[in-house]
Amino acid sequence: TPLFHTVMGKLKEYYHEEINRGIAGEDKDHAVSGMVAITDATNNWLSGKIKTAQWVKAIMREVVDFENRHDPCQPK
Repeated sequence: TPLFHTVMGKLKEYYHEEINRGIAGEDKDHAVSGMVAITDATNNWLSGKIKTAQWVKAIMREVVDFENRHDPCQPK
């Protein structure tokens, strides 16, 4: 669907940029693990294992976690 392609395109672009920025540091592992989690959630959604709301929630959890990765109040 158009929404799916738009969301996935933006997320892949975002994580690709973040991975490139953090390639020499600890952010690389965090970015890669986030992308793997998003890919897994997407595969589960496409195969019907999870509903759309669960898929969106999984993606947003990864995005928020990644954006807050340098906040000292966030769990590591």
